Amino acid sequence: RTLPTAPRLARWSDLRLPLSGATDRPADLLTSLTQMVQVHHDGQVQVRDVAMTYIGMPTPLRHISGLLRFDENRLWTPEPLAVEGGEGGRGMTSTLEILFPRAGQIPLLRFEAEGEHFPLDRWATQWEAHEYAGHTGSHPLHPRDYKIDPAEKAFFIVEGRVRSRSVAFYRFQGQDFAGNMRLDCYPRQPDVLRWDGVEATVCGGRVLTSGQTFNNQMTNEVQLHDVALADLAHALAGQANVHGIFSGLISGNGHLDTGFGYFASPPTGEGKLQIVKSRFIANRIFNSLGGVLNLPIFDDVTFSNIHGPFRVRHPRYTTDGIIFENPLMNLELSGTAGPGDQLDFNLKVQFLRIANNVPLVGEVLGMFNKLAGSLLRFRVQGTIAEPRITPP
Repeated sequence: RTLPTAPRLARWSDLRLPLSGATDRPADLLTSLTQMVQVHHDGQVQVRDVAMTYIGMPTPLRHISGLLRFDENRLWTPEPLAVEGGEGGRGMTSTLEILFPRAGQIPLLRFEAEGEHFPLDRWATQWEAHEYAGHTGSHPLHPRDYKIDPAEKAFFIVEGRVRSRSVAFYRFQGQDFAGNMRLDCYPRQPDVLRWDGVEATVCGGRVLTSGQTFNNQMTNEVQLHDVALADLAHALAGQANVHGIFSGLISGNGHLDTGFGYFASPPTGEGKLQIVKSRFIANRIFNSLGGVLNLPIFDDVTFSNIHGPFRVRHPRYTTDGIIFENPLMNLELSGTAGPGDQLDFNLKVQFLRIANNVPLVGEVLGMFNKLAGSLLRFRVQGTIAEPRITPP
């Protein structure tokens, strides 16, 4: 019996093989275990402070310590192993089961990991192109549009679930993270990394995602539920300025595609969003609109509902029509933002009939009464910092 190309030991302090003495040199861990199974049909291995990496993995697994048991069919952990899964990972432990190949079955590694902190950004995109030594027809450089060949069988599969109290994904910090993953390793085509049921609390709301990476390209489905708009905007902007004061809860769904490595490409995708309980103070676009209309209400304006579709072709963000609903008026914004904070939008302002319970007085009430029922159109250009609003 043989296993596929094994993980490589990066460093270790001790590895003892039952009934066969001890080894004091780096070795292939799974190869050693297979040899033990061939000679000793059952037994156990105690590992301490082992670090290993599989070819192409974005980060080593370090400080692996615990007890492994094995028989002719499988290797497993009676208690969770301690393991550090990437830079910044803390307090991770994992159960482990390896099913050995028998009667043509594909060898399978199952795991269940949990801990204090999981560095998701390292595991999501930083996989490297590679070749598998010992397998004929090692990976060539496939074209960008290469599709998965369903006829080719994987030679090794890794699948499991990760849970952690906190998680990091680039500029985002989250809590209560959980998700399933599966890695299919192939001899002659790129590996496929899939994830589903991935969710975490981010910016006060829940974020759910599923997707895959293949041939250095990622597809990702994302759902947002009641995420704090201001926190999300500041995390996305990073060091860039975020103008004005605003709040609200954003929900929505969409898909996003991007490439990395030798197929690095900007994100593209589309989706729909909804923002409730929103308020905008000193927003420069609304301030400019209020100046054109001579209505100070836009200096501090609320919307009961904001909703509509969007498309991403980074650095351009386009919408066919996002609706802003207010008791006094509805706004519809369509067009493009970017690159470089450039704006090119068409804006419709539909004034509604004044209700008796709307708290307007004096000249503002008179202005709204004059505009009630009318539809005005404007062009929004310039930049986010210095917008220009003019008639079309």
